[in-house]
Amino acid sequence: MKKNACYIASVFAVCLLLAACDDELSYYNPNIVSDDSFTEDSLEVNQTDSSQKPFFKDFLQSLPSSAQVSSSSQYSEPYQPEQEPSSSSYFLFDEPAPESSSSSYQFNEPIEVIPSSSSKQMSTECENIRATRDQFHQLTDVVNCVMENEKVAYVIRHAERNKSSTGTEGRLNDNGREQSVTLGKRLAPLGPIYFMHTKVYRTMETVLKIAEGKGQEFSESSIPFTATSADDHEQRTDLLDSYFIKDESQANACKNQHSWSWSAYSYFAYEEDVSRECQAGFYDVDDRIQEFIKDNFTYSKMHDITIAISHDQFLIPFIISVSERNTIDLRFHKHENEESRYDYWINYLTGVAIIVDENDQAITIPVTAMEDPYLRVFPEK
Repeated sequence: MKKNACYIASVFAVCLLLAACDDELSYYNPNIVSDDSFTEDSLEVNQTDSSQKPFFKDFLQSLPSSAQVSSSSQYSEPYQPEQEPSSSSYFLFDEPAPESSSSSYQFNEPIEVIPSSSSKQMSTECENIRATRDQFHQLTDVVNCVMENEKVAYVIRHAERNKSSTGTEGRLNDNGREQSVTLGKRLAPLGPIYFMHTKVYRTMETVLKIAEGKGQEFSESSIPFTATSADDHEQRTDLLDSYFIKDESQANACKNQHSWSWSAYSYFAYEEDVSRECQAGFYDVDDRIQEFIKDNFTYSKMHDITIAISHDQFLIPFIISVSERNTIDLRFHKHENEESRYDYWINYLTGVAIIVDENDQAITIPVTAMEDPYLRVFPEK
């Protein structure tokens, strides 16, 4: 009798040891390693009750009925180690997945893009960028400063063209096509971009090349686009300089007062005491900009990310207004007869970011995708 009792006790101890080992192993996945892209979805955990583990169940059934352990034993709970292993080895079942951080995302391109729409806290750098409107910021830096409850639109000039490539049929040059593709590559980590453009060929070409560089599927494959509106783009008339013109004949008279017609767009935007023709020909810039934002970029109307490709004569007054006529010097009208005049004109892929929150509070920031936000040199030909 005593011998049989010892046998049963020994078998029972072995069962307990096997149950603990089996339970521990079932909650450890050796394929899970520390990785920046780790998510809870990558956890493959066996949460089966110990009584359902085939090895353990079969072993129990082979024992005399007097030695079997109830399936409702204490081993139905997950094994909890006293010390967690190093994150460089593996993750345990009960270890939370690390939160993704925008600061840890690396994009191996000349300009680093860190999608930060999931960020819950704003960095000091982003606070400074969002509060500074009297200088140009890199467009890809502003991308990092859009919060999860905000949407953003980038209204920028088309990519590079030659001086002779004017009119609605004017196209990008080779540099412009390359600039557009490069910008698209730098924005590749972001979600789908919604595009706006004008009827002008080079704006559509800029859109197409950005989408190509980004690797984003696009509804159009050739220019001119077959549709003026689709799920991923639309043609707009309010991205043209005519948006600021109140009376065309008076606006033309204003332009004729200058050596360059370009000058009228900086003149009426900067100067308080403008000529009668300019005052009659153009809308008040600040009021018109607010109207533009209200009509196009309220939170409910916007896509998460929009890129609107426009033109220099539309964007010059826009940037002058947004920058509050401080530091950024676009007074082309004062330098139109100087060789340095292009130092007072915007470069390609340069414009304004409009960040809008769910309460329709808008922040406007001058931006550029170029190394230099000023034109400096106008390509010949």
